[in-house]
Amino acid sequence: MEIDTSIIDLFNTVFGVPGSAFTPKITPIRGDVTVSQATQGVYGSPYYAKNILGQAVYLPVTVIYTNSSNAPVTYQLPNTVIEIDVAKHVVDTEVTERNGIVSELINTGAYKINIKGFLINRLSNELPESDLINMRNFFECNLPVTIQNVMTDIYLKRPDNLGNCLVTIRRKRIPYSVGVKHVKAYELELMSEAPFSLIEI
Repeated sequence: MEIDTSIIDLFNTVFGVPGSAFTPKITPIRGDVTVSQATQGVYGSPYYAKNILGQAVYLPVTVIYTNSSNAPVTYQLPNTVIEIDVAKHVVDTEVTERNGIVSELINTGAYKINIKGFLINRLSNELPESDLINMRNFFECNLPVTIQNVMTDIYLKRPDNLGNCLVTIRRKRIPYSVGVKHVKAYELELMSEAPFSLIEI
């Protein structure tokens, strides 16, 4: 994916992540050419996709949600980076008349998925209205949505999770972008939904 230098600088300004995060200095692996690239991850999501301009996108993030007409909509989030966070709930109890504590693992929490990216109007130097409308429609869906991404598949699409890739949309943020009219940053917070049976509890 070709990234404009100004977009790299803008990412640093908006999110506080240095532009070098997009261009890590890592020795390339021999043979990583188009004919030998992997096409999909272990759980089926694609490694590469095309954006609306036909450019290659690495590790695309796609969501499937139900719109207001109760019809399924597939939406590829544009220009994304993704972060996954999870914590274990551990209760520490002091031991009477002994040194130390007893630690009890209660559970492993839900996976928190943070997605940052840019909505870019590639046709004019104006606000990317159509992308903002798509983002609004996706956010206003009040049901869990399905997420498809090689990274999230590793944590969500497991046999013990019934192959479930459902997430709930918790928060959307559109921070200000200084100095550009045709680019709007966005940030999404999602949380995994784990299916369970009341019989098992």
